[in-house]
Amino acid sequence: MLILLVILIAALVAGFSRRRGYGYRHPMGPPPGPMGRHGASGSALQILEERFARGEITEDEFRSARDTLLKS
Repeated sequence: MLILLVILIAALVAGFSRRRGYGYRHPMGPPPGPMGRHGASGSALQILEERFARGEITEDEFRSARDTLLKS
């Protein structure tokens, strides 16, 4: 009976804490908003570096785009 009471109290506490925003947080942060993951503050060079790190662009494409950005 005592174990059941403890489980019930723990479930109530967990439910209320999630409601207030104290629950589990995903390690990658919140999902992207309407402006994307970078928001208005994401720099073009940072985005370029991330695309290169993910393998979306080749090294030659990265260098060319980086040189173009840095010349501006």
